Amino acid sequence: MVWGYKFYRYRIRTLAFAVGIFLILGGMAHAQASSVKQGTHGDLGVAVDLAQYRLQGGVMLEVYLLVPRANFTYQPSEDGGYEARVFFQVALIQNDSVRYLDRWPRNYHVADLDELKGSQKIPDLTSFAALAGEYTLYVEVIDLNQDVRQTVEQPVNLLTFPDKGLTISDLELANNIVTARSENEFTKYGKDVVPNADRVFGVNSHLMYYFTEIYNLSGSGEYVVVNEVSDLNGEIVKEFPERVKKSPGTSAVDMGAVNINSIPSGIYQLRLRVTDKSTGEEATRSKTFYIYRPGQVQQTEAGHEYDKLDEEQLDQIYEVVKLVMIKREKQLYESSDVTGKRNVLYAFWTQHDPDPETDLNEYKQDFYERVEMANRELGTSNRPGWQTSRGRTLIKYGRPNEIERAPLTTEQRPYEIWYYYEIEGGVEFVFVDKRGYGDYELVHSTERSEVSDPNWQRWLK
Repeated sequence: MVWGYKFYRYRIRTLAFAVGIFLILGGMAHAQASSVKQGTHGDLGVAVDLAQYRLQGGVMLEVYLLVPRANFTYQPSEDGGYEARVFFQVALIQNDSVRYLDRWPRNYHVADLDELKGSQKIPDLTSFAALAGEYTLYVEVIDLNQDVRQTVEQPVNLLTFPDKGLTISDLELANNIVTARSENEFTKYGKDVVPNADRVFGVNSHLMYYFTEIYNLSGSGEYVVVNEVSDLNGEIVKEFPERVKKSPGTSAVDMGAVNINSIPSGIYQLRLRVTDKSTGEEATRSKTFYIYRPGQVQQTEAGHEYDKLDEEQLDQIYEVVKLVMIKREKQLYESSDVTGKRNVLYAFWTQHDPDPETDLNEYKQDFYERVEMANRELGTSNRPGWQTSRGRTLIKYGRPNEIERAPLTTEQRPYEIWYYYEIEGGVEFVFVDKRGYGDYELVHSTERSEVSDPNWQRWLK
């Protein structure tokens, strides 16, 4: 028994499925999951992170999970103590078809429920050997004991690593790296690399661990590795001594730890810089992480558009932006001082910029165009459009492919059904004007994270 649950063999999925996304919801591979098809949607607090590595003919994508065990429902087990039964599904979806899929169960055991008062988070992972391309990552975590499921979806662009020119894989941030006693899911090159999917450090440890791979070294001589921690302005907060290594060949692995003890709470980037001494080539790779220590939420101001706004103005912006934020980003904003709030907003748009090399952030521009559209077309007499159910849906999911409208009659209230064909293989949102004032409320949706009421027609009477 390791990490409080049973280990299963490391999974690498390469199968391509020419099927619709509905297969994720139906026909669960594990018999236990068959009863949760109509389960309640909720936030179980599971964090997700990714890293890409070079693979002959494609890309190796590792998907890391961090599971807060106290968030699940525990029932008495046959072996004594208590047990939470959890089911995971992770898929890469392309053109409404599931291309790569993995499913697995976990049982978390405790001898006494008092053990759950702590904040232990359990790491997990899966891996896909995939072809390069644009995908949607879909993650579903199901608490089988209470019929509650959490879903996460995000775009993923898998890029083939070049055959020439010094380059570095993504960085995996970890809570620990230790010598492996026996091979398990986290073992890499004889070490257990325990991922930290929420990338929050500083609460229980002064060290942040990392793992990466280096490609296309000259194969002879030496190379130099330097670790740096930078703030949101790109200014170096802490630099570590360079390490000179002998090239083991054209590829190498770099893993280690950086001491973050002297760095205040805030948002930072770990930057890895590699120089091949034989050729003079240099490559860098960075990853955002968070330092959080209770009672300390200060950080040097980042120079950006929010630097002259007061806290009330920032909170007004946040109320709209949080419609597309994930739980970790919202928690970080809400626990920060005014400087931290500025930095969280700035970091959010920076991290979601699809093309950082240009001055225009297309994601941000599209977001505010949808906000303007919601305010212009969907507002009511007492609420701006972005605060209405239809406005929130427009901002979060974009303009629907089709809208079905039914007017007020003597027999039913007016309603609208919005159809999205590219989301989860096709979803719908049903809005009903319950009071007859033009304020359409969301009463049912087939999108997994939204309210579900198959008997929504009752609101029409």
